[in-house]
Amino acid sequence: MDDNSRDRLALARRFLEPSSPAQRQYEALRAFFVEGLPSAEAAARFGYTPGSFRVLVHQFRSQPDRAFFAAARQGRPPGKQERLRERVIALRKQNLSVHDISRPGP
Repeated sequence: MDDNSRDRLALARRFLEPSSPAQRQYEALRAFFVEGLPSAEAAARFGYTPGSFRVLVHQFRSQPDRAFFAAARQGRPPGKQERLRERVIALRKQNLSVHDISRPGP
């Protein structure tokens, strides 16, 4: 077996042995619905009991639009400066003066 084949096999395992619960559910359901794997075989391959896999299939049928993977967030989350700026703007909208905002609270 050449290096390319070994590399390909190692990468294929990432799909057959998913690391996250969401990916494991996705791959198990995909094997059942797309590949036509029998329920018991899909359950065994991905570490589910036959009963828990039937529940997973039932839940998927009732919510087929469920998102398995979170969408990538755009940009970075607001930092301390951005949060502070948003807070000051909110206080200014309440007609508080800069002096009122900068004064320490009770």
